[in-house]
Amino acid sequence: MPGPAPAADALPDGFYRYPTISGGLIVFASEGDLWKVPATGGLAIRLTAYEGEEKFPKLSPMAA
Repeated sequence: MPGPAPAADALPDGFYRYPTISGGLIVFASEGDLWKVPATGGLAIRLTAYEGEEKFPKLSPMAA
């Protein structure tokens, strides 16, 4: 008997690592590149597509 179906809003399989957040934006490493997504959720956009592996992104805090 098959198990329960995954939730419609479940994240796709993958490794989402080293998140950093500032100013309502999250940047994280996945698939060897950096990605950004609004902190409120939504579609992630790839920021890099270079040879090598990008990781440990850091966003500067927003000035008050």
